[in-house]
Amino acid sequence: MGVSFLKVFAIFAIVSGWVKKAFADGKVSVKEGLELVTQLAEALEIPLEWDIPEVVSDIAEDVLVGQEAVVAEGPEIEPVIEHDSG
Repeated sequence: MGVSFLKVFAIFAIVSGWVKKAFADGKVSVKEGLELVTQLAEALEIPLEWDIPEVVSDIAEDVLVGQEAVVAEGPEIEPVIEHDSG
């Protein structure tokens, strides 16, 4: 499969914008990572297929149930999980 010069330029622009945003706030969220993958797939005209393991779905459901219980009974919480990879 050949990639045209215009697509290469579009990919560079997408990645460059994403990197600037990541450096600006010093972190990368899962949402930002998924946005990058989605934009690149669209630029390359490649269909996306999300294969999420059942264990991840179960954990996400448990987190949402817990968050709903806390919101109903306590103070508002911030839906951000920080991770120190270093």
